[in-house]
This record gives sequence, C-alpha cells and structure tokens, in this order.
Amino acid sequence: MKKFLIAIVSMVLLSQSVEAALPPLYQSKKEIDAIFASPEYGQVFQSGELITEIKRTENGFDISTNKNRVHVDIIYQSNPKPGPIQFKVKFGTPEKLNGMN
Repeated sequence: MKKFLIAIVSMVLLSQSVEAALPPLYQSKKEIDAIFASPEYGQVFQSGELITEIKRTENGFDISTNKNRVHVDIIYQSNPKPGPIQFKVKFGTPEKLNGMN
C-alpha cells in the first residue's frame, strides 16, 4: 500500500513538471502565431501587403510590410501554476511607410 501511494504521488508530481515553460524559440513562435491568428491582424494589415520584417523588441514585435509598420505588445499574464507562459497581444497604431496607403 505504501508503494502504491508513493507511485501515485510521484506520478502527480511528474505530470505537473511536464507542463513547464516553453524554451525561448518555441515561446517566440507561439507569440508570433498568436499575432497572425488575432482578428486585429486582418484589421491592421490589408491582404495585398507583403511582410518584409518581423523584429523582436523588448516588449513585443515590430512587424513591417511594404506599406506599414506596427508594434505589437506581448502582455504576459501571471500564471498561478507551472506551464507555458500565458499572454495577450495588443496591436499599436500602424505607421505608414514611404507615403504609401
């Protein structure tokens, strides 16, 4: 019975450690995916625009197209338990490039 309880407790503890924070590369990918999946993305950029640059900044990403540039903040949420970092995306105001519309 004692071995059974130890096994159960071990499984519970190990299952929680499986949901650890993502490595930086995969966290960044998750953030970029969330930006592109956001409904705001389609409101900020037009379908005819070509993405020319995605640059990581201190608090988010700068996304440039052939017509506009916009900063997207990544707002991290507190996470009471172990697991991937939770966040929200917030789009800034687009800045027109080279006088284009």
